[in-house]
Amino acid sequence: MSLPASVVLLFAQLFVAPPNSGVRILVNQVGFAPRDLKIAVVASDRLLADRTFHLAAYDGSILHTGTLTPDEGTYLATAHHYRADFTSFTRPGDYRLLAGGMESHRFAIGPQPGAAIPDSLLRFFQIQRCGYVRIPPREPCHPYDATALLGGEAKRPPDLTGGWHDAGDYTKFLQTTAVATHRLAVAYLLNPSRFGISSGKPSSHLIEELKWGVEWLGKAHFREGWIAVQVQDSTDHSVGWRLPEKDPLSRNRPVWIDDDPAHLGLFSAAMAAASQAFSRSGESRLSVKALKEAEAGWREAWKALREGRVIADDAGRRYRDPHPEDNLMLAAVELHFATGKDPYLQVADSLFAAVQPGYWVSWGDMAGIAAARASSISRPAQEFAERLLSHYDSLAARNPFAYPLESFPWGSAASQTGIANFALLYELTTGDERGKSLAIRQRDYLLGANPFGVSFVAGFGTDFSRSFHHQVTYLSGISLPGGVAEGPIDSAAFASSGIVLAASDRFARLQSKSAVYHDDRNDYLTNEPTVYQAAETLLLFTALNLPRP
Repeated sequence: MSLPASVVLLFAQLFVAPPNSGVRILVNQVGFAPRDLKIAVVASDRLLADRTFHLAAYDGSILHTGTLTPDEGTYLATAHHYRADFTSFTRPGDYRLLAGGMESHRFAIGPQPGAAIPDSLLRFFQIQRCGYVRIPPREPCHPYDATALLGGEAKRPPDLTGGWHDAGDYTKFLQTTAVATHRLAVAYLLNPSRFGISSGKPSSHLIEELKWGVEWLGKAHFREGWIAVQVQDSTDHSVGWRLPEKDPLSRNRPVWIDDDPAHLGLFSAAMAAASQAFSRSGESRLSVKALKEAEAGWREAWKALREGRVIADDAGRRYRDPHPEDNLMLAAVELHFATGKDPYLQVADSLFAAVQPGYWVSWGDMAGIAAARASSISRPAQEFAERLLSHYDSLAARNPFAYPLESFPWGSAASQTGIANFALLYELTTGDERGKSLAIRQRDYLLGANPFGVSFVAGFGTDFSRSFHHQVTYLSGISLPGGVAEGPIDSAAFASSGIVLAASDRFARLQSKSAVYHDDRNDYLTNEPTVYQAAETLLLFTALNLPRP
C-alpha cells in the first residue's frame, strides 16, 4: 500500500541526509528483470542504528520495506557494509532505494535490462577498426601494416592491415582479437534473431564485425605453422597522443610471428566458432573457409606442442601464454560443434580430466568457457565447470559485492565479466541456477554496485566512467560509445606504474591499500577500454537477456 503524496514528500525531506554523511547506496544503476536476484550494498563510515531500507517509486511513494543484513564489516576503504535484498519485489517501474538517511541512484525493474548495451559495444568495435573506420568519420589509418618482421621465419612481413586497435593505443594482438572474435560468434549463436543481418537494427552489425575480425585473423595465419601475434611494439606509447591517421609510426609498425601452440590453438578456436556463426547466418562460403582455417590451426597447434615450441619468455611481446592446454580445450570443443566429429570431443575430455583449473577467466585462460560450452555433452567438462563455479561462489560469499577474485589484477572487471560469462554459459547448458546468480552480481558490479559506486560501462547508469584512456575519442572531442573500464587494480601495482593523473581524483576518499580506481584519461591500468572487454560484456548482456522458461 503506497503512502499519500503529501506524507511521502515530507518523509523524503526528512529522510535525505546532508552531503558527506558517510553513507552510500551502491546499486546497479541500469536495472533488473522482474525475476532477477536484486541486491544493493549500503556502505557506511558509521554503524547504522536503523537497518531498515525502503524502495521508493519515481513519484516518491514507498512501495516496499525491508531489513538490511547485519554489518558485514570493513571492505576496501569503507568500515561498514550492509546488503539490501529486494528480490521479492517484481513490479516494473523506476525506483530508488532509501537507507541510512540517503537515497540511491535511479534504476529500473523491467524486461531485458541493459538491452541496448550490445549495440553500443558494437559501435565501440567500429571505432577500434584499423584501416577504414566508419565512426567517427576519418581518413584510413596504418595502411602499411606490417613494416618489419621480428622473430620466426619469413622473407617479408605479411599483410596485416585491418583488424582492431586493441585498446586506447594502436597495437594489435592475436590473442585479444581471437578472444573478441570468439565471444562475438558465441553471442550470435545464443541469439541469432537479435543479431540477424537482415534485422535492420544496429545489432545487425555483429556479423559484419565478426567478418572484420575473421578477415584479420586469416591474414595473421599467413603461412603453415606460423602466425602473426603482435603488430607494433612499445614505441607506440612513446610518441604522445595522436589520431591513428596521423600516427608518425605508420611506416614503423613491426610484427612478431610465432609457431607456438597457444596462439595457433586460440586461432583455431576463434575460427571454429566463427564458422558456426556464419553457417547459422547463411554465409556458407565464409563458414567453410573459416572451418578450413580452424582445422589447419588445430593440426599445426598439436604439431607445435609435440615439438615443444612453447614461448618461454616475452621477447618484446606484450601477451605471453606458456600454457596452451586451455586454448586447445576451447578449440576442440568448438571444432566438435562445428563438425560433429567425436574425436575432437574425446581430446577435449582428456584435457578436462588432466588439466587443473586456473580459477580465472581472461585472454590467457579459456578453460572455463570451454568447460561451460561443453557441459551438456561432456561429463569431464561438467565436473571441471562445477569445480570452477564452487570456487567462484566461495570467493563471492566473502565480500558484500560478490567479487569473485582473490585480488585486483590488471583488468579485474574483464575477469569478472569472463567469470560471469562462464557461469551463464554453464547455467544455459545445465540449468544450474547458481551460475545465473553469480553472473547477475557481476553484472550489477559493472553497472554501479561496486565500492566506487560508478557504472564502468560508458553511457549506462547515472554516474558512469567518462574520462577513458582512449586517444581517438579524447582528441576528437566525442563521448565513447561502448567503452568499458578495466576496473580496480591492486594499489601497489598502480603506485609502481608511475602514472600521473590528469585531473583531481573524484574517488580519492574511496581509494584503499588494497585497490584503486580512477576515472582519468591517464590511468591506462584502470580506465582503458579494450576490444576483449567489450566482447565479453556484449556476450554477458546477450546471455542475460535470453528468454528463459
